[in-house]
Amino acid sequence: MKKSILLIITFFTVFAVSAQGTDSLTVLANKGVVTAQFKLAMRYLEQDDFKQAVHWMERSAKNGHAEAQNNMGVYYENGMVDGQHNYDKAFQLYTASAEQGFVVAIYNLGLCYFNGRGTPADRSKGVSLLKKSADMDYPPAQYYTGVAYMNGFGVEKNMQAALAYLEKSAENNNVMATNQMGVLYEFGNGVPQDGQKAFSYYQKAANDYYLAAYNLAQCYFNGTGVLQDYALALQWFERAATAEYLPALYNIGVFYDRGYGITQDFQKAREYYQLAADKGYDLAQFNIASIYEAGQGVEQDFDKARKYFEMASEQGFVRADYSIGNMYIEGRGVTKDYAKAIAHYTRAANGGHASAQFNLGLIYKTGIGVAPDLEKAKYWLKLAADQGDEEAKQELNNL
Repeated sequence: MKKSILLIITFFTVFAVSAQGTDSLTVLANKGVVTAQFKLAMRYLEQDDFKQAVHWMERSAKNGHAEAQNNMGVYYENGMVDGQHNYDKAFQLYTASAEQGFVVAIYNLGLCYFNGRGTPADRSKGVSLLKKSADMDYPPAQYYTGVAYMNGFGVEKNMQAALAYLEKSAENNNVMATNQMGVLYEFGNGVPQDGQKAFSYYQKAANDYYLAAYNLAQCYFNGTGVLQDYALALQWFERAATAEYLPALYNIGVFYDRGYGITQDFQKAREYYQLAADKGYDLAQFNIASIYEAGQGVEQDFDKARKYFEMASEQGFVRADYSIGNMYIEGRGVTKDYAKAIAHYTRAANGGHASAQFNLGLIYKTGIGVAPDLEKAKYWLKLAADQGDEEAKQELNNL
């Protein structure tokens, strides 16, 4: 999990619109009746008249309506008033609403402090407010409080407390918490490892949360807590992909590339890899580069191959550096350039790529493009041998 709590802004509006028409509400609202101003704002929201909704929501907020203050905070934070994010204004509004005890505003204010939005970042204060909202039984706050305790964000790490808040949030049908409980059971983090429980949690949240859909797909693919089923795995990968989740798009590509439970189709594989690659997913960039390099279902194109290998390399994907090194040392689609080959092999080798370490060992042993250097050769060959590379072990014995 990323070591930050994502900003989630939530409206909390449960009310009954009275039978009186908009005209009656307008009369009361113009007379300064705060609840009428708020209800009129919500009526305009239902009618998709955002300009009028904001007008009356702001008047209601200025007159002290806690929920209107929170909602205006949401508008300002997300740039919905004038197209500009106004974190300072949002912070002020959340504070005013929270001081009246409005649970969602307390939660939003906690996130402001945690993320440093409209106020200097203070994770401890942020988590304190999130916990206060969580203890008022607000499910998103329970989830993020659990995450804070799980990772030690702003509080001392405490898995028992984390589980208590996450379980409560999941019981309250928070899909992020439900998914997180699945992750904990799948990998045995703070709970006994239990694939069936993990599967059950993912299944509960999968229809409404793309990460749960993705994790459920992985369960079906790997047979975790359920019988392996490629057809259902693909179905849930496709569900996760509707949220443009890049690993899901990539995995659909893998299904068509390898023919997992479906007819192998290199063109469709390339299409899905392309979707993920163009949005910056390094594994997809590497795979589409490999397709162009091999001419698999497309005309062989070393320029395109190198382009996508380099895109993946820029993100630190060491297998791409190894492949670029191979292109330069063999002169495939490029002029042979030992210096560039060594540079890319070195990047891959420093990232733990055993074959790159082995190649560097041979380069320094034989002096390909560099002066022979037996110490460097031993260094790189030993690193490769320590990872189980048998050829590296043999070369070391021959030095």
